[in-house]
Amino acid sequence: MDIAFVNSTHKWGGVKTWIIDIASLLKNRNNVMIFGRRGSFVEVAVQRGVFARSIGFGADFNPFLIVYFLYIFKKFNVDVVFCNVGKDMTTAGVAAKFLDIPVIQQIGLPADIPHTRKMELLHKWINPWFLCTCEFIRDGFVKSLPYVKADKTKVILTAKNCAEAVTPLGRPMRIIMTSQLNPDKGHALILGAITKLKGDFTLRIVGTGHIEKKLHALAEKLGVSGKVEWCGFSTDVRSHLREADIFVMASSCEGLPNTLQEAMSEGLVPVCRDVGGCREVWPEELEDLMLPFDAPPEAYATVLQRLLDSDAATLQGLKAISRDACVKTFSLVGKVAELEQWLSQAVVARKPG
Repeated sequence: MDIAFVNSTHKWGGVKTWIIDIASLLKNRNNVMIFGRRGSFVEVAVQRGVFARSIGFGADFNPFLIVYFLYIFKKFNVDVVFCNVGKDMTTAGVAAKFLDIPVIQQIGLPADIPHTRKMELLHKWINPWFLCTCEFIRDGFVKSLPYVKADKTKVILTAKNCAEAVTPLGRPMRIIMTSQLNPDKGHALILGAITKLKGDFTLRIVGTGHIEKKLHALAEKLGVSGKVEWCGFSTDVRSHLREADIFVMASSCEGLPNTLQEAMSEGLVPVCRDVGGCREVWPEELEDLMLPFDAPPEAYATVLQRLLDSDAATLQGLKAISRDACVKTFSLVGKVAELEQWLSQAVVARKPG
């Protein structure tokens, strides 16, 4: 198959990580191309051996870009086009429709697509498939857009390369957060939680965002600056995860968090609140590490302190359970095979003409 991924978003996020991971394996048996804005997304794709091009998107229904995609899709005999946000649909999606190429829109959150008259008309005209990363997202998405038919949706869990082995425990114990530094990601809550912890540990925070300066100031105010490592933006989050032992997430709004899956794939002990689709990849053996949605800092502190006080054998066992959940539930190889099968049997096979 000849597959095109189009993503016009500015910031790095879970969908971009998913595209690059999936494309890196799909290219072994298919012709794959990626189109995005100039920057790290396209650069990382090229580093991973995927054909990728930087383009400027401009306004919705940009006629020059529609013509460009018409030329590219026809030249490379594209079989299916993946889009992400509305601007992708109003350019690449429109071009694909003119060429009778099936379109798949990736849905990262239940309310990703606003219910507007323009979007409804566009969806009804293009008639795309909707690929959701978990059941939680699909259920919310269908409710948010009543005109979307359930039989035009597909759930394939986002996937990760699973580490071959679990890394040994570090000393001091390292806790890590890898979410964007935005209010809904709960960094302030975790900074409050670590004020109550005893023992030798560090909290590594990877990422940037709107409240970065406020979080630095809060750490100073709480007296925990000496316990926090600020790492900024990274295109190689996995290297940071391999140096950590416990992954903590306190987000108040998630779909199926890419950060959680990355951490579990590297065998970190996960601690998070019951949010979004987390339960769809969460192993039963770690039930006591998933906190209620409204868990306060004290609840996180209690669980984290118990982990800090655990012996090495217990923690290594928990890390192994986390990594094994990746192997069983969301391994990249397995999910790429599932995606290919769906594309060939349901999507491309029904391509008009």
